[in-house]
Amino acid sequence: MDGLRIILAKPRTFMNLSGLAAVSLVQSFRIPVQNLIVVYDEVALPLGTLRVRAAGGHGGHNGMKSIISALDSDQFARIRIGIGATEDAPEPTPNGSLVDYVLSRFTNAEEKVLEDVVDRTCDALECALTKGIDVAMNRYN
Repeated sequence: MDGLRIILAKPRTFMNLSGLAAVSLVQSFRIPVQNLIVVYDEVALPLGTLRVRAAGGHGGHNGMKSIISALDSDQFARIRIGIGATEDAPEPTPNGSLVDYVLSRFTNAEEKVLEDVVDRTCDALECALTKGIDVAMNRYN
């Protein structure tokens, strides 16, 4: 990715306030919203699943709601990393807390799945940056 200027940022806000970090980043570096790629976890996808999208809604994700609202746009790419239920790791029960589920530690088996998905996410991100989001969607979805 020679010559490609990339800014990698990890917000220090709470997830529900991610929009504050996104706006600050976009404004500080004068980044067009269309050049933004947001990478985030998604409980609605099974653990290890990767989804790349060019744009779209928040899908009920509070962090994405915050970003879309703060930027007043949903026209930016996103890469979702599934952290949801699998046979080995069922979702919280209806009485369980989604916050507790999302913030809980991964098991050793889940960690192995995550090692692979982190590598694939990096590859998908590099593909999106060098070949375009459409190529990344076709290759990694």
